[in-house]
Amino acid sequence: MKILIMAVLLLAFFCQQALALQKVSDQMIGAAQEYGRTRAELAAGELQKPWTVPEQLNENVYADAERIIVFTPYLIVAMDAQNKTRAYEEIKLKESSDLASAYEQVFIVGAIIDAPEKLAPDKLMTKILQDGKSLLPYHAELVAAAMTEKVIEKPVNIKDAADSKLLKPVTPKQKQPSEKEPPLPDTIKIKSPVWNLQYYFYFEPAKLNPLLPLILKIDDGLAGEREFRFHLANMN
Repeated sequence: MKILIMAVLLLAFFCQQALALQKVSDQMIGAAQEYGRTRAELAAGELQKPWTVPEQLNENVYADAERIIVFTPYLIVAMDAQNKTRAYEEIKLKESSDLASAYEQVFIVGAIIDAPEKLAPDKLMTKILQDGKSLLPYHAELVAAAMTEKVIEKPVNIKDAADSKLLKPVTPKQKQPSEKEPPLPDTIKIKSPVWNLQYYFYFEPAKLNPLLPLILKIDDGLAGEREFRFHLANMN
């Protein structure tokens, strides 16, 4: 009996994996169309949640919900169906199939990051790590940028301390030999410009194994490295 239950569980597991990895087909197109059509009232971010991956390291002091969106053919068709439903347009199988087939030939990741400067894509060090190999994007583009001011907390260094007047000039009249300098705080709060930046990165899907987990790394040389971990087998 235990062997039979285990066999059923394994079959269900592999069927689920096969569904997640399915190629473009009428069945997949229909499911994606239905997914988008029945969620017409949702914001884009809500629709994309199953394909959204949060940043893992949480070391960027400028960050506010940094994340990536993995644009699979299924998601692209669902987004198109959502937009057509909102516009009261007909959702056609042929058009959705052509759209999915086009996106099957390229692996696109959208990244939303925060940085102290507006950075061109070539200023970023971006790569996918998988099975000991490193894959660089063959194309990248900045698609949106917005700047705000934000009070951030960061580790203290001498420059920050001087800029914030935590360190003050000391004359012989101000300091007696027996007096000691007060210790510097470990962190300091400063007002800084913060750019919210959205990029698209394009990779060759033939060089990726959908059965193995991926790590996308993005380093801007200013705010440090970001890390996003995901598994294509868990995404339609």
